[in-house]
Amino acid sequence: MENEIKMYDTYVNIGPQIEIGNNKLQIRIDKSSGRLIGIKNKVTKDEYVKNAPRNSGMPFAILCRGNGSSDLWFDARDQRVSDVKIEKLSNGCRVVKIFYQNLLKGVEKYDIELKYSIRVFPQNEESLWQIEIVNNDKKVSVLEVVFPSIYGIYLGKTYEDDVLVFPLSAGIRVRNPVSEFVKSPVIRRFTCAFHGTPHSFIERGVPTRKIENGIHVLEGLYCGGTSMMWFDYYDMDQGLYMASYDRDFLVTCLHVETPGPTDPRVDFYIKKYVFIPYEEKWSSYPYSVGVHSGDWHWGADRYRKWAKTVLKNPEVPRWFKENDALIAHYDLKYASSYKGKERIGHRYEDLPKLYKEANKEGIDHLFIGGWYRGGHDGCCPEYFPDLELGSPIDFRNSIKKITEMNGHVTFYTNARLFNLHCGYFERLGRTWAAKDANGNIYKESYGVEKFAVMCSGCSEWKKLMHDYAMWLVEVIGATGVYFDQIGAASPKVCYDFNHEHGPHPSLWNSSYADMLKEINEDFKRKGLDVITMIEGCGDIYGPYVTAHLISFLGSWVFPSLFRYTFPEYMLVAMANLYAIEKDLNFDLDKLHMEFIHGMYFWIWDPFPNENFFIENKDWWEHFKKILKLRETARPFITNGKFKDNIGVEVSDDTVQAKLFELKNEKIRGKLVTLWNKQHKSNVKIIVNISDLKDVKVFKQELGGNVTPLDHNIRDDKVEFLAPTSVVSIVIIKE
Repeated sequence: MENEIKMYDTYVNIGPQIEIGNNKLQIRIDKSSGRLIGIKNKVTKDEYVKNAPRNSGMPFAILCRGNGSSDLWFDARDQRVSDVKIEKLSNGCRVVKIFYQNLLKGVEKYDIELKYSIRVFPQNEESLWQIEIVNNDKKVSVLEVVFPSIYGIYLGKTYEDDVLVFPLSAGIRVRNPVSEFVKSPVIRRFTCAFHGTPHSFIERGVPTRKIENGIHVLEGLYCGGTSMMWFDYYDMDQGLYMASYDRDFLVTCLHVETPGPTDPRVDFYIKKYVFIPYEEKWSSYPYSVGVHSGDWHWGADRYRKWAKTVLKNPEVPRWFKENDALIAHYDLKYASSYKGKERIGHRYEDLPKLYKEANKEGIDHLFIGGWYRGGHDGCCPEYFPDLELGSPIDFRNSIKKITEMNGHVTFYTNARLFNLHCGYFERLGRTWAAKDANGNIYKESYGVEKFAVMCSGCSEWKKLMHDYAMWLVEVIGATGVYFDQIGAASPKVCYDFNHEHGPHPSLWNSSYADMLKEINEDFKRKGLDVITMIEGCGDIYGPYVTAHLISFLGSWVFPSLFRYTFPEYMLVAMANLYAIEKDLNFDLDKLHMEFIHGMYFWIWDPFPNENFFIENKDWWEHFKKILKLRETARPFITNGKFKDNIGVEVSDDTVQAKLFELKNEKIRGKLVTLWNKQHKSNVKIIVNISDLKDVKVFKQELGGNVTPLDHNIRDDKVEFLAPTSVVSIVIIKE
């Protein structure tokens, strides 16, 4: 027994409360109801659950719909546990299983069995939770499962130094969410320069919404609203990590809320959309709840470790790795969303000229939107040539001329929408559309155009998008295909069980992943050196696409979250928002942030009768200097690993530094990208080089060449002063 205690630190204590834990964490559950009572960090001795609402029913809630369409919520607060089982495994793990033979709503009993379990591991900050539901009740079907839910959290003595990282798009970071969630965000409104329609984005603040009882909510649906299934809440000493290790990648809601400083707490939950009718059951994959020291990188490392068991790294064509930017033209033809009328900017015969202009500036990759019938946002998904722009042969010949000049062309498609005005909608689109639980088609509007959202689990829709991609490459000669919205717009839960997904309404993400995988494999099988790109980012799509287009808009954006968690995925960012609003000064901070993260640049050139490179000469000359820096840094960016700020120290917080590591047969070294906005001098940078030997250190400033950099080496660390250039790179290599 004494030896066992020394080997394993896990334990379970049962009294009025059930305690399960190890020397890192402790979880407490009410024995009679199964209600979660507390989570303690035993290293810091901090009880995380400090201010849970009295009526909270954590750690679960399920939504049931009756035959009369009435909705019923069940949670742990009014339930009675029928059994508790304890398991002790040979590897030292301890498992608590909580059983409910039925669920209560008031005095009424529903024949729904529920079981949840919590597993702790020896010497481990992470616990794994699972839930299983068996529906033996003819009166209801289960539609949503909230698990785990953990309420009443703040860390340490005050909530004011707490930080939330959340995977909205490529990531956001919110300092002091209890206070920040309740503030009204600053909205920047403008008229889109090429659509002529009003737009807005949150310039400062958090994209929350206010619900009943004064609660302020931040949430997103995976995958599209959010890019990953995890988040982290931490302060200087400790953190709480929550994740879903769902190998089915179901549509998942990540939810964070707070009443604000008047009732200081943060509540968290993860929700799955399921369909469990009478005589069916559903068992979840594990969820993780981690109680850790350190910041959000701990959570990112844990999530990546799990993801690598199910997701492979992408194979990126060499030509894309050896490029730094593309020029995007949406100005062939705009649909009626442009000030209520169609507008033609270029025809197919103009494309070689546009390529020559870009190539003269050192860019050989064009992105073409607005090329199909009706123009951009026009007759989706009729992706074939628009006769006002030229004939199909004109279209093909123009692309042939570009590729003969060693150029590359990527074409826009929207893999999600069907224009309601399209003549094929009633005959095809209505059947293919995603539908809610009441049978209604999901609809969205962009500009003046109205669309139905297609179901990713509809085999006919997936085949159409697959065939368009193959046609663009094999017949037209494209070297890239872009699928709009897949990783940027929220997924839908589809209840049209005539689709390929059948009675599984939440397979949106895996269905799109299957489509992208089939397209990617078809390209490889035919030896086609082609890229695929999606709007937004998503971990599940990463193995099957070359690049993800992300946004750096807003003060809350935190792209390091996705970039660090999946450093092998190539990210593209819009270097100029000139197409949205003619304000290039607004772009500079965003541009410099994109550079230090190693983005592949997307340049808008959206206005016909205007040469962007000439009209915006000062900005363009500045950008070309950044391109020169990226060209030097490219081996580390495209072949190395992004480490964020792990392994690099900066003496002044106003200077931002990011680290890349590369170890291959040609280079063993590190790259530091620096943004010195205020051109400060005497800022000390320290980089850990314990894994390198006999290093040399070089720098390159904006507009300069690679030169040696003075440095000192001490205790496996190299020290040097940050260059005063607004952006620069430092290379440390053997």
